[in-house]
Amino acid sequence: MTAVMDTATLSPEAYLAWEANQETKNEYWAGEVVPTVGARLVHNRVAGNLFFALSAALKGTACEAFMADVRLAIPEVPAYFYPDVIVTCDPADRAADLMVQAPTLIIEVLSPSTASHDRGRKFSAYRRIASLREYLLIDVDERRIDGFRRNDEGAWVVGEFAPGEPVAVASLEVTIPWADVFHRVD
Repeated sequence: MTAVMDTATLSPEAYLAWEANQETKNEYWAGEVVPTVGARLVHNRVAGNLFFALSAALKGTACEAFMADVRLAIPEVPAYFYPDVIVTCDPADRAADLMVQAPTLIIEVLSPSTASHDRGRKFSAYRRIASLREYLLIDVDERRIDGFRRNDEGAWVVGEFAPGEPVAVASLEVTIPWADVFHRVD
């Protein structure tokens, strides 16, 4: 049963307690609760394709991929999000039970209702994560993949993967064929 509560301005602790009893996922940003909405099948298909490719490529490494229902904590904001795909190489994250705090890679599959949020507010929060090396945005409708990489000086560099170009995730030394990202997307 979904708990009814005034979520206008919750503390991080109150959000976590409230969220534990919800039937649906809700993200959190500095006191504000943002309900997540159901994703289109194509959104889930692309996220699944990426999760599958990354999981296979990372087998036998210290890194692990997670999908959709894993909460990301960013205490500095404070914020809690549910990225579409997240990879962590941090031993503490791999031993954690409820959330990840030190990701290396975050992937968001865009939808018309979330694109500006994922490119703006979320990326602003994600940039505060010291461990984060790459952020990929997948626009299914436009068949576009934008990649953001943190360089050695700590600056974020943006690039676009050309259609058909393999998606190179440098921080993980993984390359995913373009066709695998959009497998079964007509």
